[in-house]
Amino acid sequence: MPTFGQTLRNSGMQAVILALLVASVAQVADNPDAKPPVTIDDVRIVQRAKAIIDSPAKWNRADNRVCPADATTFSIYCALEKATKEIGGSFEHRGAAMQEARFVIDDIAPNASEYEHRLMDYNNDPTTSFEHLQKFFTLLEARVQERLALENAFRELGEMCARDAGRMWGTSLCGPTLLVDPKTRGVTSNEPAPAPVLPQSIGIANTSVEWGGKLWTMVMLPLPQNDYDRRVLLVHESFHRIQKGLGLFIGQEGGNAHLDTVDGRVWLQLEWRALAAALQGDRGALDDALAFRAKRRSLFPKAAEEEHGLEFREGLAEYTGTAFAETSLPKRIPHLVEALREAEKKPSFVRSFAYASGPAWGAMLEMQGKRPTEDVEPALSRLEPAGEPVLRAQRYGYTELLAKEKARDDQKQATLREFRARFVDGPVLVLPLRKFSFEMDPNASIPFEPYGTVFPTLTLRDGWGSIIVKRGGAMISSDWTRLTVPFPANDDYVLTLKDR
Repeated sequence: MPTFGQTLRNSGMQAVILALLVASVAQVADNPDAKPPVTIDDVRIVQRAKAIIDSPAKWNRADNRVCPADATTFSIYCALEKATKEIGGSFEHRGAAMQEARFVIDDIAPNASEYEHRLMDYNNDPTTSFEHLQKFFTLLEARVQERLALENAFRELGEMCARDAGRMWGTSLCGPTLLVDPKTRGVTSNEPAPAPVLPQSIGIANTSVEWGGKLWTMVMLPLPQNDYDRRVLLVHESFHRIQKGLGLFIGQEGGNAHLDTVDGRVWLQLEWRALAAALQGDRGALDDALAFRAKRRSLFPKAAEEEHGLEFREGLAEYTGTAFAETSLPKRIPHLVEALREAEKKPSFVRSFAYASGPAWGAMLEMQGKRPTEDVEPALSRLEPAGEPVLRAQRYGYTELLAKEKARDDQKQATLREFRARFVDGPVLVLPLRKFSFEMDPNASIPFEPYGTVFPTLTLRDGWGSIIVKRGGAMISSDWTRLTVPFPANDDYVLTLKDR
């Protein structure tokens, strides 16, 4: 049996341990940088707090963080506290709206580094005017709305993956995901990220990326506001994260220069128009789409191989995105038809065509009772006409389309002459490409055969450093081993070399 002294000592030790635990919990609960999840109620709290101080007469300039129930004037802190109680029923000092308010002050207050209590000190700062106060609430509401949208995006992605339950590709598409602000490089993630800001060594793009020993899905902000487009994008990029593991990241980068010629563009657009009609129930249009596809590939010996690569890399990703975003095929078809029509407006089809073709052909296979995701190679090989194709091109505006493309080609030839003067005949700077990453607009790339592809704007990183092309263009060689820019470069080109 323990003695009285032992009992006293044990009780004292327990009290010390309990006190330490309480202090530890309190320290976690009062983390000044805590970022609790936001909800729609936090948006309402901010809106209500702004309404509470809707005139200078209602603003208490001498805050002490004590908020009487019968107060007639309010500080920022007390307005947020009152709004939180009205909308949520209770108040938390480190609630989401309160924390986001503190972060806004960090961003906008010139004296923020001197504040001990951000909300109180900014409120009482003699340099804070009522106009500043109103701007503060506007920025706060925008910040909370943005965070809510990002958290909803993660929720959307999770719900789509849960609904699929790994059926489409035999595994879940969901995993580590980064939403990245291109201006600040700040990241929002669904798992703890190695840092709050993406390092300069990692390019920002819609892609998959290695960071901190983990493979992440990366999606650039802002996200599309349209629900369908946003879901397609989230799933498309999530598919890229698992694509290599599925053995479906095949083919080589580049190629498809034939899709910038008159014939290549004409027969591709005719395929799209017939495919749109077939998706809407025109039975004969499917044969037309297949015939136009076969015609184009007969004109260009490497067309099938080169198109096949991009159909796998981007077409399958986009098809997966559309199928996740709208599981009902009849409801999905109008989106696909619209995408086919919008695709004709792209300045270049070379790197963009599969974003329209992939989902449309995938849906076409679904309509025939076939699963594009099972035995992908045989599924794609079935997209060939049976027998000698019949070309009914006039049904789809062939004459007008040909005239339009010839006019475009005349303009393109003038552009290519400019490219030759800038990247071939004139003085140039050639940078080697070994292990590089880059960001560009796939819809704007222009084939410049036989030299390579010209990108009007570009950000590229390699072992030697980085280059930002704001305008004027840069050319990547056909074998992807050289980057060429005019020399000497003007302010449109920012070259940063690493120290050796």
